[in-house]
Amino acid sequence: MLESADDILRHFAHAESVTSGFDEPQIVEETLKAKLILAENHWRKLIDQAERHGYFRRQIGFLLDFCGAVAASNDLDPCHWEKVEHTIRQANFEQYLTLAEKTFSASDLVDQGRYRWQRALLSNGDYLLPRGSNLSFLVNTITDETSWKRFLRGTGTNPEPREFLKQLWDQLNSNEELDPQLECLIDADHKLEPWREALIHCPEAFEYCEKNYMRKESQNTIYLLRRTQLNGFHADLFTYCLYVELKSTLKILRPSHWDVPDKYTEPCLNLIGNLKGKQITFSVFSDNEGYRIQIPQTDCSEYENLEKALKNVEYSVEGNFLQRLLSRSDINSHLKALDEVFDSV
Repeated sequence: MLESADDILRHFAHAESVTSGFDEPQIVEETLKAKLILAENHWRKLIDQAERHGYFRRQIGFLLDFCGAVAASNDLDPCHWEKVEHTIRQANFEQYLTLAEKTFSASDLVDQGRYRWQRALLSNGDYLLPRGSNLSFLVNTITDETSWKRFLRGTGTNPEPREFLKQLWDQLNSNEELDPQLECLIDADHKLEPWREALIHCPEAFEYCEKNYMRKESQNTIYLLRRTQLNGFHADLFTYCLYVELKSTLKILRPSHWDVPDKYTEPCLNLIGNLKGKQITFSVFSDNEGYRIQIPQTDCSEYENLEKALKNVEYSVEGNFLQRLLSRSDINSHLKALDEVFDSV
């Protein structure tokens, strides 16, 4: 805002209807900024600093909301606040502004390639924005309906997704390096819905999604989209994250994730081994609240010891497969045991 334009400030401060050239949320924000500056002049410096940020582009309603100025002004016009009220709100505003400047550059989210902000946000709540049938991890392009800019501006939903950013910022010390703090929050014991837990601990899942989209058909059926649709390559969230984890833990079986290019084929994790010169493949599918592991019966029928060993660990014949169902909590220990069984055959 121009420092000499007190008449403009007064116009906004007393506006009762939408002004030409502004949409309603913007006029509400401009009105509050004007009221704050006219009521206590130190607001001018803080608001000017925030508005100069290249990514926010003068839209700083989220900072006014986070610092408590919006709620306080709904109760009492800022011109009637006590001095201490302004001081408290200004200190809060400055704190959130410092964090905002460290979170966003002039053009995008500050990220070192590990998707720490997205993962830490998911530890607080489901911040994803919808676009058609997809959910977005958010993009930097400010004109996109699933941009970080749109997220900061607000969506009009309840709860407001940007509230999870406030909760995250409230857990951070702006005077210390942020990445280690984010990692600590990511690594904490959250006890969240399984899909959020999987994403939080698997930055590779975000990397897979070139356009930052996933498709959530239910709590247990979630696809990572390479592009934007299921008729393009996509992976199952749970088996993909399991694949990433197993790459560094199995000794004999080689994990390989099979993503698929259409919605009629089920993506899965393959565990590949060699037995007497022949390739043997176990396939792991996401199945409701757990996993389904199967191997074609023909692949192991000629190896009596292998089939016997599998039946000893509760595999049963289902159609043309030897199969076992496992919970998410049991899958890792079972696959490690399977790896050892395969090593001993």
